[in-house]
Amino acid sequence: MANSVAGGGTLFNYVCNPEKGYEVDRNLISGNNSKEIFDDFKLYLEQNQRAAKKIISLVLSPSINDGKSLNKNDFKSLTKDFLNELQLDFKNQPYVAFLHTEKNHHHVHILFSRVKENGRLIKDNHIGKKAQWAAHRVAEKRGLTSAKQVMIETIKSIEAEKNQIKSVQKQILNAHKSITSCNINYEQYKLKMFEHGFKIKPFLNKQEQLQGHRIIDLHTGIDYKASDIHRSLSLSNMMKSGILPDKNEKLHKTLEKPYEDGLKQILQSETQSKLYNLKR
Repeated sequence: MANSVAGGGTLFNYVCNPEKGYEVDRNLISGNNSKEIFDDFKLYLEQNQRAAKKIISLVLSPSINDGKSLNKNDFKSLTKDFLNELQLDFKNQPYVAFLHTEKNHHHVHILFSRVKENGRLIKDNHIGKKAQWAAHRVAEKRGLTSAKQVMIETIKSIEAEKNQIKSVQKQILNAHKSITSCNINYEQYKLKMFEHGFKIKPFLNKQEQLQGHRIIDLHTGIDYKASDIHRSLSLSNMMKSGILPDKNEKLHKTLEKPYEDGLKQILQSETQSKLYNLKR
């Protein structure tokens, strides 16, 4: 994290607080406590009387596990690498870096002077985004976990899951089209879909009447609302096309019984086929 701030005694009191942790690095700054450090900083900041935000406030935050495994010298080295990646002249500019360890997530606060020796300001355009990528490059170089990489991997995982869902939905629709190309009733439809690896799960309204169905992919366990896959899979549209359940079927157990009996027959048939192949 990085942004330009006005700074002040309150900020320095928070960052340079010995109850929160300890100092890991500084440059061109003297002082034994937050007030003395801030007073020394002001000598440099006063070289520019016009700017409102003269300090770049940065936070370098390794993952929890990485943070616990790093020592003071590691954090000092990380700080310099981070500033170097941001093209901030840490050798000639005043800054102080203070490690906060009071929480489980150890992190370094860096207060860096924007004011150069000639009174001009260091540019801070898009400093927040630049800091994210700088931290990512430092983490990659040192073999540490990168928040940017975690985000990228998360996005990849989400995209892969979306692609898998689209693939399964396409398979369901193709199976549906193939099965409904012949004249069948609802029970036959359920059994045929099961043979393709998809369970039709009917659901009833409060009057125990068949209202619709969902489709479960038996390989992944993902449960889909039929109409979300394609409108032709909705129960109402299937009934319009002539695929009808028995008129007398109202109770869930009645609705499911022929279905479950059919599944047993399919499973028995598959088991017998496997045994036959083993004997051969």
